[in-house]
Amino acid sequence: MKKTTVLLALTLTCLFSGTAAVRADPPSLDAIARNQAAQRKRIQHGVCTGRLTPAEARLLVLEQREIREVKKQFLTDGALSLKERRRLNALQHRAHDRIRRLTHNQHARPPIGTQRSASKQKGRHLPAGQGRVRSL
Repeated sequence: MKKTTVLLALTLTCLFSGTAAVRADPPSLDAIARNQAAQRKRIQHGVCTGRLTPAEARLLVLEQREIREVKKQFLTDGALSLKERRRLNALQHRAHDRIRRLTHNQHARPPIGTQRSASKQKGRHLPAGQGRVRSL
């Protein structure tokens, strides 16, 4: 009985310590750039289709600018360390989640290029100056 308990405990310890040690490498600099471009396209698409309000689009654009600034700061020494790549990956992951959440919420605008009369907007009125969002 004692041997099986020790053996079971040893097996479980090896099992859990092995999974904790296995970790995927964060993306390379090229992959980070591709992710940024893809996120920029998703934001533009959300604006063009009306899935993002101007305020939501501004929030996402500011977040993308923050990621670019952090990347620029990390690259001042000429290369990205493992810790810096992990940090950028976390920032991009958070931005990805926010883009998804905001493009799938219930706030919507008519797609760019279509005009809806004020009576068809179901009581939604935009404050002055909140028309179209400029191109990203």
